[in-house]
Amino acid sequence: MSKKLGVILAGFLTVSVNSFASSVDKEMIQLAHCSGIITGNSLIDYYITGAITKKELKDDIIMANVLYIDRVFKKNYKKDELMGFDSLAATARDNITQKANDETYGTFEFESVIKCYKKISFTLAKRMEKNDPLDDKVLRITEQQSEKIIDIYDALTQ
Repeated sequence: MSKKLGVILAGFLTVSVNSFASSVDKEMIQLAHCSGIITGNSLIDYYITGAITKKELKDDIIMANVLYIDRVFKKNYKKDELMGFDSLAATARDNITQKANDETYGTFEFESVIKCYKKISFTLAKRMEKNDPLDDKVLRITEQQSEKIIDIYDALTQ
């Protein structure tokens, strides 16, 4: 019997994704999407395949979300924009975990994960080059967020 990962369904947006995407910055949309893709893939790696440790899961979730959270604090987004970004991240996470549950995770999903890891690592490297460190507050919040995500999935998989 194969393991299944609980899917937390993302809420519906009150505006269409296309109008949402055209009204906000593309960088944040990419960060939200990659946050969901990397988080979802890491959940698969820990809860379904056992390929990573819980510490690696936490580290992956932190890496997936740190630039996303950092941008939230640097920009003055409206509440509905933040809800839209969170919905995009949740939808990306749910889609990739559902593919694993359905055993339809394939090349497209794998390439999406690789693309997102490249985006995040390249962006973090550029920030290091510019001596633009992440704020301690952002790191603390991102770590707390990762612990909450793990707690939720621990409860779902028991």
